[in-house]
Amino acid sequence: VMAANVVTRFSPTVTLNTGAKMPLFGLGTFQLKGEAATIPLKAALDVGYRHIDTATIYRNEDAIGAILAKRKEIPREELFITSKLGPSQHGTEKARAAIEHSLHALQMDYIDLYLIHWPGVQKKPKNVSASEMRKQSWKVLEEFHKKGKLRSIGVSNYTIAHLKELLTYASVLPAVNQVELHPHWIQTDLRKFCEEHNIILQPYSPLGQGSHELVTDPIVTDIAKEINKTPAQVLIRWALQ
Repeated sequence: VMAANVVTRFSPTVTLNTGAKMPLFGLGTFQLKGEAATIPLKAALDVGYRHIDTATIYRNEDAIGAILAKRKEIPREELFITSKLGPSQHGTEKARAAIEHSLHALQMDYIDLYLIHWPGVQKKPKNVSASEMRKQSWKVLEEFHKKGKLRSIGVSNYTIAHLKELLTYASVLPAVNQVELHPHWIQTDLRKFCEEHNIILQPYSPLGQGSHELVTDPIVTDIAKEINKTPAQVLIRWALQ
């Protein structure tokens, strides 16, 4: 019983500009497909994780939706689900179809946070600029937000230039910009810009991507030894603070 509450009891939240409270601890599900998603997601839910991060390009929304639907002991309002619009889904009609598909796949009436995954646009019509496609996509996110289908909306991997462009036409401000952020990539200017515009800068890959450079960094390992924690714990604390 104690284990089942360990994350929820100690997981801090951050209040988004929509008023929603987002748990800072979340389970990223990149590369977890089909049956491979079952064991880690079940284990995460068992220890109290309630923030689950997926995306259309992860191709696991169906599996996540099926697993969550079976966990009837967990009220929907306790969950915080993030999904994302893929680079090939930019544009009015494609974005609408993608959001409807995510809602259906996840078996949910609403998604807590929905992001534009990348500012880059794939499969773009030749006569339409990438900027215009991004604008169309954002307007669709706003449309579903106003319907209550997307409780909060935001972006991922946006630079300051992309954010400035977005702010010229957004009637709903982005709640989140999810980016890679860790001691080897501090992104000071982006952090400052997001703070000034009430956008939460949400780190992903706090341990780095696909290498051991961060967890074996001498500064990180020395701090870990000094405070009797693991390098991973030190890096996660850095991301939280």
